Amino acid sequence: MDIIDYQNIILESSFGYAYYRLILDEKGAPSDYCFLEVNRAFEEMTGVRRERVIGMKATELFSGDDHETAERIQLYGNSVLNKQKIVLEQYSVFFSKWYRVEVSPQNGLYFVTIFSDITELKKSTSKLMQYMEYAPDGIFIADNQGKFVSVNPAGCRLLGFAEDELRSKSITDFVAPESRESSFDGIRNLLVSGSDKREILLMRNGGGDIWVSLKTERLPDGTFMGFCRDISDRKIAEAGLKQFAMFNKTLIETIPLPVYYKDIDGKYIGLNKAMEVLYGRSRVEFEGKNVLDVSPPSVAERYKKNDDELLQNPGVQMFEDQWIDSYGETHDVIFHKATFNNIDGSVGGIIGAIVDITGLKKTHRELELYFRAIQSVDQPLLITDNRGNIIRVNNAFIKLYGFTYEELRESNPNLLNPGKEVYINFGYSEEEYNDLFRAMWKSITNPDKGTWEGVLINRKKDGSLIWVKLIINAVYDDEHTPVNYIALPVDITGTLQKETITRIELYRTIAALAELRDNETGNHMRRVGIYAKLLARGYNMPEKYCNDIEVFAPLHDIGKVGILDSLLLAERNLTPSEYEIMKTHTILGHNIVKGKKELEMVAAITIAHHEWYDGSGYPKGLSGLDIPLSARITAVADVYDALRSRRPYKGEWTHEEAVKYIIGKSGVQFDPDVVEIFGNISGRIGKIYMELKDV
Repeated sequence: MDIIDYQNIILESSFGYAYYRLILDEKGAPSDYCFLEVNRAFEEMTGVRRERVIGMKATELFSGDDHETAERIQLYGNSVLNKQKIVLEQYSVFFSKWYRVEVSPQNGLYFVTIFSDITELKKSTSKLMQYMEYAPDGIFIADNQGKFVSVNPAGCRLLGFAEDELRSKSITDFVAPESRESSFDGIRNLLVSGSDKREILLMRNGGGDIWVSLKTERLPDGTFMGFCRDISDRKIAEAGLKQFAMFNKTLIETIPLPVYYKDIDGKYIGLNKAMEVLYGRSRVEFEGKNVLDVSPPSVAERYKKNDDELLQNPGVQMFEDQWIDSYGETHDVIFHKATFNNIDGSVGGIIGAIVDITGLKKTHRELELYFRAIQSVDQPLLITDNRGNIIRVNNAFIKLYGFTYEELRESNPNLLNPGKEVYINFGYSEEEYNDLFRAMWKSITNPDKGTWEGVLINRKKDGSLIWVKLIINAVYDDEHTPVNYIALPVDITGTLQKETITRIELYRTIAALAELRDNETGNHMRRVGIYAKLLARGYNMPEKYCNDIEVFAPLHDIGKVGILDSLLLAERNLTPSEYEIMKTHTILGHNIVKGKKELEMVAAITIAHHEWYDGSGYPKGLSGLDIPLSARITAVADVYDALRSRRPYKGEWTHEEAVKYIIGKSGVQFDPDVVEIFGNISGRIGKIYMELKDV
């Protein structure tokens, strides 16, 4: 048997070979290694002669690069001591080259390295990686199982993963269900022919799909390289065009308006069902024919002339005319026509739509007759279209509001609305304001009702406000769609003002009745009302609130009509039991006025004007903001005037003493905010007291 000279084979092989012995320090840690043998390829790769290397230590040979040498000693030492073979790529600063190194431990401290110069490969790889790094399209390399080996940044962005995350995944993990079968065809094609190109839908990380054009090639080493480009925008555009084409086809076929289209010679090439219904013929009877063939001579020439003008001056054409159907009935219609172009940009023909306005014109004629009939009457009248735009008003309406017809025409009746703030100022809440107009539109747009009646505040041209009782009726067509709205406003401003004056006088009479049985005077009532109004204004309350509290604050003691004269008129301090009876006037007063919407404020004042801010008042022991604001204001106004007034059981306080008392009771008896306002206007209040002082 021949003896194989392995040593000579190694020494003459094309890969670099070196045989070493590891050197340990006194602690047993790797400190150096010694070259025992190298082959010819080692000499060629490193440029160091064998005679110079043998017997030398690494620290001696590579003395110019201590850091690199120390790292290599540690790396090789770990391999030898752990008896573990390692393969790595290393860059040698000393040799300015890249090496692929395989370290194999031998017996004891001996080990072998086999290495190859991969500098040129690294350069090529670097160029490839640079291309992949900056390529705008996704590029990936996958193993023969389809798992990612490398993915460039564009590919990572495409799929929404980092490269490290992708290395544990396969391209098939991202294929959307609808592209699964296509992807299997691509794999089979790739295995057979070594190449494949197709468009597939991929699922991105975090949700959302993306369409890509994927081209895959099998590499000589059995791996695969893929190039993928995002074509989602193109796919969306294609889908949009397809959907648009389908939409247009469906639209033309199902749109309720009659639609037709003709070629450049004026011959019908198509029409929809609505056109068949309007004319009373099937589309077969139209196709390939012109208007002279299908329309009565009385209108056919006119139709053809309009078509010829449109084809000679491409664009849009709209006009009102009449259409005579196959039964001889005449329809008032509006023609909407436009030219369409061929792919090359030339005019391809005409597409037209017909709007049957027979019913609408009939309604307008009836409205004109109706309007002429009521133009001379005194009742103001306004007519709008179905969008609420004013189309007619009569002379009485112009006289009432002060606007000219030109100022009102095509504007919205909202022009007359003074706005939410005005309504709120007159006691409406924001919710009530919104509900008022919501209910109006709900009623007049409901065919089962079609009418609304209510009271609104309007603003005239000169800015003054009027209250109107408004009736609105809707005019519907045969399909129960609103065509017009007719509004009839009646000015009730004078009536409301009279009612308000009467109501105020009634309340004042009731208040006076209560005061007649007490030691109070009429001026006390007037003063308390004025104080309360000033305090409410300082609180920035709406004007209606301020006016109401001026009327209602003097009614705070109306319940005293139910208190015995022996207690009410006693010129002495009451006993505790008598005082408890006197305190019931709050409840008695509340029982008189409760349950009446227009007396809600006075009900709150009568029951709560003796409550204290700290909760120690009566009758319910309310505290803080749980006490109605009207009662908190009235309490300050009443106490100030009572302190200033002479009583059988007390003398008259000075203005300064009364102000000092009220400020001292801030947060205890009185609301601090009301007290602060009182302090700011106390001088004015003092003057009012003196001006209206009882004689």
